[in-house]
Amino acid sequence: MKKNNKSWIRQLSESYVRHTLNEQSDNHQKIKDFLLGTLAKQYPHKTNPKNFNRPDAEASAAHIGKILDETGPHTSAESAIAAIKPHAIEGNYSLEDRIDPGEEGGGDVSEHPDYDGIVMDNEEDYAYRLTRDLEHHLSSGGGSEDNRIPRSM
Repeated sequence: MKKNNKSWIRQLSESYVRHTLNEQSDNHQKIKDFLLGTLAKQYPHKTNPKNFNRPDAEASAAHIGKILDETGPHTSAESAIAAIKPHAIEGNYSLEDRIDPGEEGGGDVSEHPDYDGIVMDNEEDYAYRLTRDLEHHLSSGGGSEDNRIPRSM
């Protein structure tokens, strides 16, 4: 009888571990798919030197996927964004497209006296919104469309 109990407990434990690993793998893949389709396509951080250093969505997606796989499996939006932020959000020139030059009639935002502060605020805001959108995606499958922030200077 004791042998059967141990066997049953071991099977139950193995089943639980498999189930947990499958859930983690599913969440990791959902996170990865979302970030590759959102960040990499909208705001690629890699460039293609063969194409006059234009943003390269495919290279960006491959890079983000590699980072997520190496640091994962990720089961939460916070951990995934924290893993990619230094590589794909900070210093990403494509994110400047999000900065609204305001009502002054456009112009080059890089000429603004507080350009570095605006860029840092933009990166922080984008990371926050991306985390929120990813959380929403994981819980209900949706996401936010508003990715522009007004310039407050």
